[in-house]
Amino acid sequence: MKKIYVVLFSMVALLGFQGCQFLNSKMASGTILDASMNTITLKDSKTNDTLSFSTMGAEKEVEDGILIGDYATVTYKGGKDNFKMASKIKVKALPQLRILGSWLQPIPGMEPQMQGINIMEGGKAESINMHTLLYDSWKLYGPDKYGKYTLTLTGRSLGNDSTIDFTEDYTIDCFTGGTLTLSSGDIILNYTKK
Repeated sequence: MKKIYVVLFSMVALLGFQGCQFLNSKMASGTILDASMNTITLKDSKTNDTLSFSTMGAEKEVEDGILIGDYATVTYKGGKDNFKMASKIKVKALPQLRILGSWLQPIPGMEPQMQGINIMEGGKAESINMHTLLYDSWKLYGPDKYGKYTLTLTGRSLGNDSTIDFTEDYTIDCFTGGTLTLSSGDIILNYTKK
């Protein structure tokens, strides 16, 4: 009978300890300033504090790796030290960082030849293997109230001895590190990253 009481007391103590640990958990959200294999540093968006966390053993929800500038929410155990132990990390990849690079799609009727857009730093863009549609700049807006981003491309269209400046707005319907789907009305463009 004594053994049952000891086991029950141990279980209650363990549950109480686990409950206290849960109550002592805190959260911080903000922009990632630095990241390595086992650490992450972010600037908390509420307090403006710079916080560093150990990520060893932490549960991770990561869309496509972790980059400086991504947005992270970290659940961690309390403490007043500068270095805290994270128990959970959720990282939201921001398209502003991931969209840079060359995005390609097959030329209709001319596969396997490819065409596309090179999205570069500083808002610059250029066409890839397109001689009449010349991109020169891009901007990314959002997210809107539905969490969607809009990619605006500007450039010049050449043809029939005339040049026409254009601006195209596309909704980003799907975006990962390696795929990009843009839509505008009935137009849907699927790209893969080179």
